Amino acid sequence: MPVVIYDQINNLLHWTFGSALSYILLATTVISVAVFTRAFEKGKFKEVFR
Repeated sequence: MPVVIYDQINNLLHWTFGSALSYILLATTVISVAVFTRAFEKGKFKEVFR
């Protein structure tokens, strides 16, 4: 995905589409980190509070 963003901005000069793609990549990364953090934290706290 970063290669597509780079290509859109630098080679094709589609700044708006490249910007939209970068925000989609940012949102996807933040959401996936939040989901995995919650999943692993729940498992860790289950062992602590038995």
